[in-house]
Amino acid sequence: MPLLRNNGHSLLDRGEAEMICLVQARETNQIPPESQICIPVTIPKIECLSRYGVLEPSVDLFETCEINLTPGIIDTQAPEKNIYVLNCGDQNVTIYPDM
Repeated sequence: MPLLRNNGHSLLDRGEAEMICLVQARETNQIPPESQICIPVTIPKIECLSRYGVLEPSVDLFETCEINLTPGIIDTQAPEKNIYVLNCGDQNVTIYPDM
């Protein structure tokens, strides 16, 4: 399942082995050009993960849609989980929930 969609393209689509590492937006978000926003996320299959996880940028994500995640550590057990998403392009990008 992809994390984000932009003009019908999957921005994060990993194999079954990595599916437990997937994060999904909880609500629809607009990212203006050349900016970043903090978005609330959910983590499917969270019961399979350790307490802390590493967020890493995706080359494919950037090359496809000029979007990337800010690298960092996420507490998988925190009640509110948020990540920063960067829009390096010159157009607005919409992030849809649970996609």
